[in-house]
Amino acid sequence: MIGVDRRCDLVEIQKLLPPHFFIQGNLDPAWLHLPKPMMETKAKSYYADLRERGLDFKRWVAGLGHGILIQTPEENVKRLVKIIQSQKL
Repeated sequence: MIGVDRRCDLVEIQKLLPPHFFIQGNLDPAWLHLPKPMMETKAKSYYADLRERGLDFKRWVAGLGHGILIQTPEENVKRLVKIIQSQKL
């Protein structure tokens, strides 16, 4: 398992690694502070881009890094987790 920053290109990093390596890449924690519809749009667009460019979702662990703050809307966190789970089928 190799952890990468949210600003890294997950698809390109995954291409560089042998097939038995997994990556843990953070999503942008700022998304959690957007209005719910905007957050959902950003997350779904991000997944669509990763899928179109060939990310092997079975080798990626999504994370939020240090993005959960006391002010972070709990409903947005729950919704993002559901989006993550639904996209990684």
